[in-house]
Amino acid sequence: MMLQVMKLKVDLIGYLAMNSVFTKRSVECCLADLVDKVGDAKNSLAVQETLSCLAECTSLDYVAMQVSVAVSCLLIPLSVSLCGVSNSFLIR
Repeated sequence: MMLQVMKLKVDLIGYLAMNSVFTKRSVECCLADLVDKVGDAKNSLAVQETLSCLAECTSLDYVAMQVSVAVSCLLIPLSVSLCGVSNSFLIR
């Protein structure tokens, strides 16, 4: 159940990023949850797609900087999260 809820949350953030005004403040609010799930096997593709949408709405350098800050605050392996994040920017 939690996996489906997380997938819907990620999809909703991606939809809102593409179809509404998504500011840097909006990115700050939802980025920590996305970075936390970028290494998840079941949701990683959706998270990567959403991160790519966020980078299109604001800017790639802003999202990359915020991701690096979020990764340093979380207790997840740095290589896993950075690999997933770099893949998300290469999707498009």
